[in-house]
Amino acid sequence: MRTAKRRQCVAIFIFAIIVLAACNDSKQKAEENPSSKVAASTVVIAQGSLDLDRYNIASSATWIVGDDTFLGAFIETRKNLADKISPPSRILIKNLSSNATLYQRDIEGLPLSMYVRNVTPDPNPELIVSWDIAAASNQFQIFAVSPAQAKLMFDENYRLDATLLDLGEDEIDVLLTTGEGGSGPFVTTLYGFRGGKYELLGEVPYEAFISPLRNLATQSKKPTSVR
Repeated sequence: MRTAKRRQCVAIFIFAIIVLAACNDSKQKAEENPSSKVAASTVVIAQGSLDLDRYNIASSATWIVGDDTFLGAFIETRKNLADKISPPSRILIKNLSSNATLYQRDIEGLPLSMYVRNVTPDPNPELIVSWDIAAASNQFQIFAVSPAQAKLMFDENYRLDATLLDLGEDEIDVLLTTGEGGSGPFVTTLYGFRGGKYELLGEVPYEAFISPLRNLATQSKKPTSVR
């Protein structure tokens, strides 16, 4: 227990150092040449660093794999909504122990959630990210992250909901509910981790899937008789 807490504190400390370093680097570049502020930020992106001139850190996660290797994921969102040049969001995944960039991408959308959970038989936990991409479309992603790479292993759009489902196996399945054009009729689709990747297992109409659950919710609201 104490070892786990100590590791968590070290991970948070490393994250704080990275943020402070990005702040100082960004500030120094702006002071040396104010006119090159945007260009300097572009270089920062290429180097796999946080860009605190144009972005706020909206979400972050740090975790440990293997022999005390610290990994980190960061989502930044654009500070100035009037800025039409910078993408709305950025995601950056790093090996914090070696400071190596494992994955980085600009996102034309805003984050909904980001967390870490083990969803495959691999002992290393995966990174789970949800995005609000458009008015009628969201995006659900699962990254397999090791000290050497971050691989996007699941990437699907959905409309109503995205849920991880534990059916008692060694892996966690994915339930997505979506509809044509975002307006329905809605369908709930099951994806399972098979043979090292997620595969489509089947789908059912959303109403058929949700009706038993809706009945349970309705029954729980019925007043109980008092004797």
